[in-house]
Amino acid sequence: MISKLDKGVNKSNILNIDLFSMKEWFENLIGIKKIAVCLILGKSVILSALISIIFIFYGNILIEKFDLINKYPKIAKFIELRKKYQKYYFRLYCFLIFIIVITEIIFGIFILLL
Repeated sequence: MISKLDKGVNKSNILNIDLFSMKEWFENLIGIKKIAVCLILGKSVILSALISIIFIFYGNILIEKFDLINKYPKIAKFIELRKKYQKYYFRLYCFLIFIIVITEIIFGIFILLL
């Protein structure tokens, strides 16, 4: 039973990703390559957050343009719920972008001072 648990911990079932081999690969990289991987991951999170923000505003434009609330009263509750949580998602994504940019700036300054 324990060996099955160990195998489950060693390998992720999502998309058959072996997390421990990825960790070993990252640990075997030299310093500058680790920095490059971290920067790529940070930029991909920023890009993802920006795309989500664009979809937030573009969704509103489409809802108003096609007058979906009046045309489809059954989905009006979902649209109102979406509008309610929209400002929280916007704040979350802006906060995420802010934190990543600040972290990369601090990280860059730290690397320059070494």
